[in-house]
Amino acid sequence: MEGHIIDGIYYENGVPTHRGAVNIDGIIYYAGHDGKLAVGQKVVHGAMTNGIIKRGTYTFDENGKLIKGSFIAPKKSKKKHIFKKRLERIAPIVASAIVVITLFYAMHVIEKNSSSNRELENSTNYSQSTFKVILPTFDNDVLLCSKTAKKAYDGEATIKQVIAEGNPYRPFIFEYRLNNIDGTLLLGENINLQNAREFPLSANEKSLLIDNLKTGTTYYYKVIVGYEVFTGSFHTAESTRFISLPGVYNTRDIGGYTTIDGKKVKQGILIRGTEIDGLGVVSDGDSYFLKDKESVKEFGFVLDMDLRSEIQFSANYKSRLGENVIHRIYANSFLYKSIFTEEGKQAVKEVFTDLANPNNYPIYLHCTYGADRTGTTVFLLQGLLGISEKQMLDDYMLTGLFSKGFENNSKINGIFGGLEEYNGETVNEKIENYLLSVGVTKEQIEMIRNIFLED
Repeated sequence: MEGHIIDGIYYENGVPTHRGAVNIDGIIYYAGHDGKLAVGQKVVHGAMTNGIIKRGTYTFDENGKLIKGSFIAPKKSKKKHIFKKRLERIAPIVASAIVVITLFYAMHVIEKNSSSNRELENSTNYSQSTFKVILPTFDNDVLLCSKTAKKAYDGEATIKQVIAEGNPYRPFIFEYRLNNIDGTLLLGENINLQNAREFPLSANEKSLLIDNLKTGTTYYYKVIVGYEVFTGSFHTAESTRFISLPGVYNTRDIGGYTTIDGKKVKQGILIRGTEIDGLGVVSDGDSYFLKDKESVKEFGFVLDMDLRSEIQFSANYKSRLGENVIHRIYANSFLYKSIFTEEGKQAVKEVFTDLANPNNYPIYLHCTYGADRTGTTVFLLQGLLGISEKQMLDDYMLTGLFSKGFENNSKINGIFGGLEEYNGETVNEKIENYLLSVGVTKEQIEMIRNIFLED
């Protein structure tokens, strides 16, 4: 049975195939659903696989190659033996047991007096305690998106490749082993773990998935098990920060980019996405509805910046982001070339006046799809902050992951055409002059930059 791999997909006779373990030129891969390789993942197998690997747990590297595994031999059926043969078999077993017990005792003594780490399932970089606590250390940056999305962020791949691959979001996975005693994980951006998030660690589990960490950020952690405390840290790779909220789509942080003059745009200031209340019916007959209010609490939203029409709301409307979150509607909100009409200019002024108010943050910005009206607003804002034209367009095109017609950014040409009437050598300068022309003041522009840009 011949097969081959192209871009992380296993093919047989030109068709993506779910085959399980496969051996290609002496290298073991794992082809799952639709032929997708297990890339940077751990696979647990409950049965023999194609005669290639046994039951057990296997880990594959970022190229999909098998790098470690814990093998479990198949159970053998019991056979009847005469008493004499049983005695003959018992003798070497007893002798072996004595040797094992002796070695175990010696290793236990050594282990208690050693600060070095022991391997787990042939892996390295783990630490232990008297509670048999095994925690990971991180030698490389942790990736919070697909490898293709990371390459696109670095300018080594196209947004079309990201869109073709599918959802690029990846949660952070904290792997651990606890022996018969539960623990607690504290995780935060401050080495003193002030305002740290707290997560329970169950002895019955082997990993914890954590959503929506910031990219390009150092995190510190503390694990408490009984009376023992373990500390560590890791750094997340710089990339677009995709956000995961149940029932909400096209959701990401506008921050994380580096401006033309080398400043960093802060994360957690403004999150963009679809509607959250299901009031609009999208083309497939479904609607976007935030299924879990608890999932947004970590963001601490203050303002629900809603670019939809006010006719969609009742007098008793409350933002699904929380009872105390301010919900503000921007009537006759704008998109693309309509920002150059008198109504569009007025709406732009209202939005950027609120963006200049530091008391409004953090903000959740949205329309129905989080695409056209939201995309236009974010394009103007990122241009004002000094993000390069290429990254502004790339960020806009990422909406193509959820809606068609964005991968070639043709819709946004109306903005470029209208900006030609304004002074400036770059699109960033033209956007600033446009905003000044609609009534946004220099002081407000400076305040927006102070809010969003790191020192």
